[in-house]
Amino acid sequence: MDPDTFLTTLYVLVDERCRGLPEVRRRGPEPALSRSEAITLALLGQWGRFGSERDFYRYADRRLPHRTQLNRQIRRERDAIVAVGHAVADLLGAREGEYEVLDGTAAPVRNVKRSGAAGWRGRRRSARAAASAGSRGSWS
Repeated sequence: MDPDTFLTTLYVLVDERCRGLPEVRRRGPEPALSRSEAITLALLGQWGRFGSERDFYRYADRRLPHRTQLNRQIRRERDAIVAVGHAVADLLGAREGEYEVLDGTAAPVRNVKRSGAAGWRGRRRSARAAASAGSRGSWS
């Protein structure tokens, strides 16, 4: 299925499911996107094709509202996104399967380049400071 057909199908499915959900009260100006559009983009952004939010915005070709506005609207619609996800799972019969698939994607928890060779314990002393410290060790 090409991406445009997938996006259109996803939008129709989300729009049908959003009609029965209660509206979220909010202050401020009217958002640039409808509720169905924001939820569709939130689900599309989680698609495996995009490695990051920046990659998703490159794909969207800057036809979206500003990132902060879209993220604020997506956070506001969190409960609706969960409800639509459950409805899609029921529609596809995902709960009736014999097996469940767990997400085994690795999540980075530490940036070695920033913390240096010392890792979790702290900064290493320079070789000169370690030599002058004598037998106290090389950790600060």
